[in-house]
Amino acid sequence: MPTALAFNFPSLFGRLKRTSSSYIHKLPFDIHVDQIFIHLVVEDILALRQVDKTFFLLTHEPIIWRRFLETMNIPIPPLRPTFRYSLQATDFEIEQLVTRAITVDDNWRRKEFPRIYHREVIETKREVVDLALVPGGKYLFASLKDSSNLRFWVVVYAMDHPQGPTPIACFTPPDKAYNLEAKYAKYKGVEGIMLSHVSRKFAYGMDAGINVAELSHRFDIDPSAPLCHRVFNKHIPLNCLESLADPTITPGSEEYIRRCKYFDEPFEQLAELDTTANAEHLQIFEHQDAPYLAIEQPFVNQIAVVNLAARSMKTLFCEPLPLLPYPQQAYRIRTFKVLPEQNQILVIRSITDHRLIYTVEMFDMPKGDGITYGQAKSHTLIHGRRFGSINIAERHIPKKREDHPTLRYTFEPPPPISLFFQSVGESGLSEYAIFPVVFDTPSGRQFRYSATDALQMTMHVTEPLTPHILPGAHRALMYTVPQENLTQSPQIVNLRRYTRPACEDGTAFEMIVTKEGRYKTPLIPYVSAKPEIPYQINQKGGICSAAWDETIGRLCIASDLEDGIQVLDFSHALHPDDRFATWKKARASMNI
Repeated sequence: MPTALAFNFPSLFGRLKRTSSSYIHKLPFDIHVDQIFIHLVVEDILALRQVDKTFFLLTHEPIIWRRFLETMNIPIPPLRPTFRYSLQATDFEIEQLVTRAITVDDNWRRKEFPRIYHREVIETKREVVDLALVPGGKYLFASLKDSSNLRFWVVVYAMDHPQGPTPIACFTPPDKAYNLEAKYAKYKGVEGIMLSHVSRKFAYGMDAGINVAELSHRFDIDPSAPLCHRVFNKHIPLNCLESLADPTITPGSEEYIRRCKYFDEPFEQLAELDTTANAEHLQIFEHQDAPYLAIEQPFVNQIAVVNLAARSMKTLFCEPLPLLPYPQQAYRIRTFKVLPEQNQILVIRSITDHRLIYTVEMFDMPKGDGITYGQAKSHTLIHGRRFGSINIAERHIPKKREDHPTLRYTFEPPPPISLFFQSVGESGLSEYAIFPVVFDTPSGRQFRYSATDALQMTMHVTEPLTPHILPGAHRALMYTVPQENLTQSPQIVNLRRYTRPACEDGTAFEMIVTKEGRYKTPLIPYVSAKPEIPYQINQKGGICSAAWDETIGRLCIASDLEDGIQVLDFSHALHPDDRFATWKKARASMNI
């Protein structure tokens, strides 16, 4: 089959073959791509790219990188829903996916702290309240405010734009927006991004002399009047974001302004809910081809599940465990995670009458409108320590859309569910993992998670420092701060990468697309960064908010002391403008 290059540039290849003195250049180019390159690994292709202009052009042939993408059995960054495998416009993204997946996996499994490939600062001109990255790190949502706490914005940044992270859309929430959650989701047949956030107001009007936006949203507070927490959900079409993030269009140009006017109001308000309890954990997910938003009401043991398309709501009431002698009022939901593929919700609760008992439970999804009273289908008790914050890592299970490739790694078991518990008293961090169980069905192998299978993997003591985790199913980051530091933007003492100890034999994950193969899982789960990395972060003012995408190794950090966002990339990718600029230069030098 003729390659894309041979089809588009026949005069170029004809000239190269006629004028070259090398016999290998006289071979048909399809022989290189379809007969020779299939035996090469990524390092070989990149080495050939340095040989001469002929191989520079030839090694950019998309079919080469498509083969690598389909052969790799390591986690791939999530494909955006509008990714079209067969379009030339996405050819450069395929090479990006391969190089990012390999470099971040290789980076995280080394014995030393992962290498930072790229670092930059986004100038926001406003104070940053909260951050959220969509899976795959392509778009960043930032909640901003002015210094007087009177004006507020939520801004979308295109992170992979040739000119660097570029703001492409925004809206003005009624008050300070925090607890941002952003996911790809389809709404009424339109692919886009669902965004949820929380704002607050006084339940009975304005409290005299107090601006609610000045109250901290990061710590428990005792307000002078009851607060009403308002959860907002919006949808923005991907065709709007992709049009404004087009690498061939210069921001501020006439064409860019024309497109901005065309997408005048891209955000569509879908839902607005009021709750008296702080909606600390929001979860957006798709179930049976419909977008949903789940919100916990911790002190009444309820989880509301809102169908954003049908504008309907159903509620799960988590019953107490029969084997424990504690009433329903003693339970408090600490966090949860919806598992739509098995129609269940994983819930972690504490018992206020006994501060050293925590329950990990699996409930069935509520059915029908109204309240469903559910008993846990499986559970595990964790006791002996007192925990502060509890986090459940996102698993990033790929959702295949039309024209998405079939990836080899998706045939392997899904990743375990990682539960991170921050202990108080003697400060430290524990990870528990729930591994999937395989069983055979008439339709093939299936995997399910059971709360009974929660196993402790590690325990890391950080006393006298307080740990904070940026969770991940495969790759996590932990940073520590002084216990006595209760500021909004504490200085960090240490930054560490975390890798779960190996539990597999490694044969299922053998990678055949690189020369060295895949590094083994490190024996030491935690590795500290060199002191200059925390120092550089602290020079900008510490950490008040952070967003972490483990699939491409992208960390975004904001501080209260500087109007900007630090971006640290732990994977390497060649941006489209760099590649095509070099490509055009090579073609021009050959008088094509």
